[in-house]
Amino acid sequence: MRHGDFRIGAEFRCGGRQWRCTAVGTRTIVAIRIDQVQVGGNAPERQNVYAHPTYLRRAGFQFIPVTEKELFHHLANAPLNTGEVIETAELRAIRESLLMARMRKIQRTHAE
Repeated sequence: MRHGDFRIGAEFRCGGRQWRCTAVGTRTIVAIRIDQVQVGGNAPERQNVYAHPTYLRRAGFQFIPVTEKELFHHLANAPLNTGEVIETAELRAIRESLLMARMRKIQRTHAE
């Protein structure tokens, strides 16, 4: 792939592994591996592909894209109380990340 082919949130394969682009700089591309992670020892273990973006959001990183697929995943796994969704840590990380972007005037809605 060429530098201009990368978009934030786009997934691609490189070196036989699945990656998600998280940032595109003038000369660099930042991506996180989303197919597997090393958990102790040398044995790779399949892990929730949405754990990495949640970790980055909770650490205060900005511009971590939220896809419909990710949002529906978190909503489907959230507990319900009398028909209302209980906010999970993952949903909270998304909400707080978007609020932080708005407070820093990084993100604006059409009305603003």
